Amino acid sequence: MRIIKNNLWLLLAGMSLFLFSCSKRSEKSITVFAASSMTDVVSEIAMMYQDQNGVKVNVNFASSGNLARQINSGAQADIFMSASSKWISYVIENGLADKEMSRRLMSNRLVLVAPLDSKITADQLFSEISIPEVLKGRFSIGDPAHVPVGAYAKEALVSSGLYDTLSNRLLLGQNTRATLMTVELGETELGIVYRTDALKSKKVKVIAQIPTELHQPILYEYLFCKNGKSNAVNFFDFLKSERAKNIYSKYGFIPIDDE
Repeated sequence: MRIIKNNLWLLLAGMSLFLFSCSKRSEKSITVFAASSMTDVVSEIAMMYQDQNGVKVNVNFASSGNLARQINSGAQADIFMSASSKWISYVIENGLADKEMSRRLMSNRLVLVAPLDSKITADQLFSEISIPEVLKGRFSIGDPAHVPVGAYAKEALVSSGLYDTLSNRLLLGQNTRATLMTVELGETELGIVYRTDALKSKKVKVIAQIPTELHQPILYEYLFCKNGKSNAVNFFDFLKSERAKNIYSKYGFIPIDDE
């Protein structure tokens, strides 16, 4: 009987130690959901933070809309970083974060890109010749229904009076990188992507910057989820640090200082 009791005590003690160690591991990691257009910049920031603080930063990259829906469906995220205020509002309105725990982070620009060997020039596009007359093939933008870069691009095309003419030629990408890839591979003659993504590519050239007055400001925002772990607060604050801002600038983003 005593042997059984001793074995039971050892089993319980072992389980307690296991649960405690699992708990300690969970406290040493945080989960960040970030828009795909932020892949490089967030990956570098996460690695820097991890090296300095010993806290593993697990990052899930996808379109802002998909990430927001994942959070709304119960996905566990500590911090959500979005390329559009629309999806920040979506998470807040669904009671998954408090507005007071959201911040503006940085901004971006839209550019018109073409394959490196393209003969299309900015002079052609902004002279009396319109894009539909210059363009012989397809035109790529992100899917406006799901991807912020696509929503901004559609808004710019509508504002410039080109959307109806080009709508039957549009190839819609699942995210900004997929949109850029169609231009890199020559599947489309032109595309609208973020400036930061175009700068990284060696297979496209920037034809022109899209005038900012043609669309809503491109603002990247982030928030702390209601069920976020307490140790993620430090990373939340780190995203506004000078070290983080230097990385934003390095990748072509424009840091926002005000809260």
